[in-house]
Amino acid sequence: MNSIPAFLKEWLPLILTTAIAIFSIAFSYKAQIKGIRKESRIKEIEALKKQLNNFYYPFLLLSRQNTNIYNIFALKQKEEDSNFRTLTYLLQGKTFDPPDTLFLEQILRNDAKLDCLILGEASLVTNDDVRKKLSDASTHYTLIKMVHEKTLISDSAEYSRYIHPNDLLSIIENEVTQIEERIKVLREKI
Repeated sequence: MNSIPAFLKEWLPLILTTAIAIFSIAFSYKAQIKGIRKESRIKEIEALKKQLNNFYYPFLLLSRQNTNIYNIFALKQKEEDSNFRTLTYLLQGKTFDPPDTLFLEQILRNDAKLDCLILGEASLVTNDDVRKKLSDASTHYTLIKMVHEKTLISDSAEYSRYIHPNDLLSIIENEVTQIEERIKVLREKI
């Protein structure tokens, strides 16, 4: 006695073939989606690395160097005035002693490089708040250069609001940390 009904014998190969085809399509689709996601993550990692290598790391290096030089340069001035700011000091028509002038000139050379980074690579910065801070810093770099070169002579009240944003370095460091963490998360998902 045959336990499989006749109609099932006729349809069983078709049903099995259809089930295998559906399984194959689903498996293939899942593999394609996984491949697309992997490729997308790889592209995002590359874009993030470009941000770090072309903007953030060079900016951090120059900013930290400027901070170190400034801490040497401004030590004497901060002893006399704890609120000392170089731009305000220069806007008041004051000048520095020769050793301090050398420090200031190195800071200004670094400022010029930082400004070039901002103007040339700011499109890599995706955070609007960071771009605003960079714009403020760029304005400061321009003004302090003009005041130092005596192409801008004015009272301190008008331009003193363009002092260097002291929190810029920590903001950039935070952005670097966030980008590096994002890269780490993406690599774990590849």
